[in-house]
Amino acid sequence: MAAKKPVKKQGGGSNITRWVVLAVSLMVVFGAGLVAVTFIPKNFETLTAEPAAVEEIPGYVAMDAVAVPVSLDNALDHYVNLDLRFQVRDKARAKEVTEVIPRIRDALVRDAHRNALLRTDGVASVDLARIKERAKAVANQILGADLVANVYVIRVAKLVR
Repeated sequence: MAAKKPVKKQGGGSNITRWVVLAVSLMVVFGAGLVAVTFIPKNFETLTAEPAAVEEIPGYVAMDAVAVPVSLDNALDHYVNLDLRFQVRDKARAKEVTEVIPRIRDALVRDAHRNALLRTDGVASVDLARIKERAKAVANQILGADLVANVYVIRVAKLVR
């Protein structure tokens, strides 16, 4: 029978190898930190010379609980309660829109009395696209500019009479 060779344990390694790996890792980390600390202050002017891109963030103005009449065959059928959000192109002018919300509300209700808001395809519902279009037109007419970019219908509820 052949003699057995002693089996070496695998893994582990010596303590010296671990310390060398740790030392090299720390030198790399500290070297990268040193490069960053010296590079940024020396090149601060060139790094900050480009103006920051200013992105216009649209503002939103809420108009809640607008009771809009819905007519059927030229007679008042019921009211619809709407919650709308106006997307203002310039956030700085959102306060201006907020101040005239009562006028916009009144004009929207008057417009709804003149124009039917029901869908024309036979579905017994209000036409949300038409409501959005009319609300945007009314708001921009009152504000005298194309300030309102979009109108979002948040909630629609039929009011029982």
